[in-house]
Amino acid sequence: MARTMEMFIAGTALIVDLVTIMLMYFVQNAILGPLTDIVERMVGAYPQVFPISDMTYVIQGIWVFLILFAIVCVIAFVVVAGRTTVVDDYV
Repeated sequence: MARTMEMFIAGTALIVDLVTIMLMYFVQNAILGPLTDIVERMVGAYPQVFPISDMTYVIQGIWVFLILFAIVCVIAFVVVAGRTTVVDDYV
């Protein structure tokens, strides 16, 4: 079985990532959504080189990294929790 410190680190990484995903969901829906709508209405009448709607790919990029990190954290947690043998058994 994995040592206590390994389980603690793997569990902490998983929990931190999931809390970050929940926080990002709240920030995107409650803060960034209305903010981008206000900015689009304010500057919508003027010609823009880079429209604000074209800049929203940054938020989706952050989501992609968080989801990929969550997948890696889940795999790492399962590997650490499922490890039952030590290297000495193979030598």
